[in-house]
Amino acid sequence: MPRDIEISQGARERFVRESLYRVLAEAVTAGGRVEGRVLDVGCGRGEVMAALTDAGFRMVGVDPEAECVEASAHHAEAHQGGVEDIAAMFGDETFSAVICSHVLEHLRDPHGALCHMRRINANRYVFAVPNILRPARIVRAVLGKRRGDHPHHLFGWGHAEFERLLRDCGFRVVAWHQDRVTFMPLGGRLGAFLGRWLRSLEERFLVRVFPVLSSSLIVACVRDDLEHGQEGV
Repeated sequence: MPRDIEISQGARERFVRESLYRVLAEAVTAGGRVEGRVLDVGCGRGEVMAALTDAGFRMVGVDPEAECVEASAHHAEAHQGGVEDIAAMFGDETFSAVICSHVLEHLRDPHGALCHMRRINANRYVFAVPNILRPARIVRAVLGKRRGDHPHHLFGWGHAEFERLLRDCGFRVVAWHQDRVTFMPLGGRLGAFLGRWLRSLEERFLVRVFPVLSSSLIVACVRDDLEHGQEGV
């Protein structure tokens, strides 16, 4: 599960991700009461773990990079390993939810990673990846620029393609969630400052009118065990 990640996070990125963390928590709780632990696969620096711990969830994270595990351990329990190691780490434990946020696009084999995650016992699975139709990408396309979102992103999906990938890996989509439609291109502290003035417009109006343009594709799933006569939840 190799992935390159910066331990530091810019002001603009921190601000934009705030709405992502809020919606991830909503996607987890939409499945009903959360009583068990929530597993963050590819926990990175631990921002998702910190945000959901503050929201009252019992979090545990897994990441293949030692620096990320060290950073995440400040917020909740964290273990070093890849998706292929999770079954051995936790045995038959059933989680309230498994979260995998902005990880799959970095992996050489996202299909294989999803199949590994399907083997984890969980009541709900929440996946988030960058949306290839978000405004920043559209503007770059109009301007003829071919620069990617991140130098280490290997894959990108739209709604239909991502749902097909999930179905092929044995998941059934139960709900889509949107974080925000971000159209203000400035970065750094200035971008974060101006973005706060636009928060209501981006999170409450634009995301409702243009949900297909949300910054992230956020989807809640269950295991599709219908062929075995079970719902997998």
